[in-house]
Amino acid sequence: MIKKNIATLTLPLTNNYGGILQAFALQETLSELGHTTMLINIKSPTHSNFKKRLEHMKQRIRKVIKNTTVFQPDFTSESDKKYINRNVQKFIDRYIVTTKEVSPYFKFDDLKEYNFESFVVGSDQVWRPDYSYYLANYFFEFLENVQTVKKLSYAASFGVENWKLTESETSKCKQLISSFDAISVREVAAISLCENYLATDSTMVLDPTLLVSKEKYCDLVRNASLDKPKGNLFCYILDRSEENERFEKNVAKSLNAEPFGVMPRKDMKNLTQRNRDEFVFPPIEEWINGFIHADFIITDSFHGTVFAILFNKPFLSIGNAKRGLSRFSSLLDNFKLKERLILEPHKFEMQRLSDEIDWDYVNSRLAQERERSLAFLIKNV
Repeated sequence: MIKKNIATLTLPLTNNYGGILQAFALQETLSELGHTTMLINIKSPTHSNFKKRLEHMKQRIRKVIKNTTVFQPDFTSESDKKYINRNVQKFIDRYIVTTKEVSPYFKFDDLKEYNFESFVVGSDQVWRPDYSYYLANYFFEFLENVQTVKKLSYAASFGVENWKLTESETSKCKQLISSFDAISVREVAAISLCENYLATDSTMVLDPTLLVSKEKYCDLVRNASLDKPKGNLFCYILDRSEENERFEKNVAKSLNAEPFGVMPRKDMKNLTQRNRDEFVFPPIEEWINGFIHADFIITDSFHGTVFAILFNKPFLSIGNAKRGLSRFSSLLDNFKLKERLILEPHKFEMQRLSDEIDWDYVNSRLAQERERSLAFLIKNV
C-alpha cells in the first residue's frame, strides 16, 4: 500500500466528546495504516449577540416551513468558552494533529502548503445542514477544480433519516459528490438518502471510534492518572429532563447502584465569574474512565452507546428524535441490540435490567465489521 499524506475533515472540535474522539480515532487508524494525516482545523465563526438572535429567528422560521432544528443561541463570551473548554483543548493539543486554523469557507489554496494527496470527510454528522456552517465544503467544494487528489467520505452521516437539504443545496451537493472516488456512510438510512437524492451509491462502515481497540482508550486513561469513579452506574445524558432524571433514579434503585456522571452545568445563562468552575468540561479521559469502571450505563448519546458496546457494559440508550434516531437504530441493529433502545423511559419495565447481552456475538460482529471498514480505507485512501 502506498503511504500518503491525508487530510481529514469533520465538524469543528469544541467540547463534544464523541466528535473529538471520532476525529482522534480516524487519525489514529490512518496513522496505523502507515499514512501521515492532519485534521483540517476549522475555526467556528464568532458572531455578535445581535447576529445570534437574528439567526435564532431565522431558525424558528425554517422550523415552521421545513421542520428543521432550532438551537438556543449561545451568548457565552469567547474568554469564558476558552476557560470551560480548557481540559478538552488539552486533549486535542496532545493527541490530534491539525493544520493551521481556517474559516468554514476555506479554499484549497489555504491548504496548499501541506501537499495533501487524499481528503477524507467524516465521520459524525458532517452532512447535516443544521450542524455545518458551510455545507458545500463537506462535499469538497474547495476541491472542485482540483484533479490531483483523492476524495472520499468515511462514515459520513446526515444524522437523521429524512432529507434536510434545500433544493439548491441538493443540486450543488449532488454535483460535488459525483466526483468522489469512494463514498461510505455511517447509517443504513444514509445509503437510501445518497441514492434517492444524490444519485450515488455508498457503503456503510463503522464509526471511527469502533476501529480503535479498547486497550488504546485505556492507555489514554492511564496516561491521565485518574482515580476510579465513586459510583458504578454511569449516566451520560446530554438532554436533561425530569423524565430522564426519574428514570435514572429508578434504575439506580432497581440495581442498588450509585449513579455518577461527568457533565458540567449546562445552564450557560447563569454562568458568572464566581461559578464558572462548575461549567468546566472534565477531561475526555475522565469520560472514558466512566465506561471502563461502570457496571451499567444509561445514555442518550450515540457515542455513549458506542463506548458501552466497545467496553462490553450492559446499557440502555434513551432515544431522542430531535437528535436523530437512525444513528442509534443502525448501530444497535448491526449488533442485534435494538432492544437496548428506550423511546419511552416511563414505560420501561425494570425487570428487563437483568436481560443479558451476548457479548461473544457482539465482539465477533465487531471484529468482522472492523475488517470490512478497514478494507474500505485501505482500498480507497
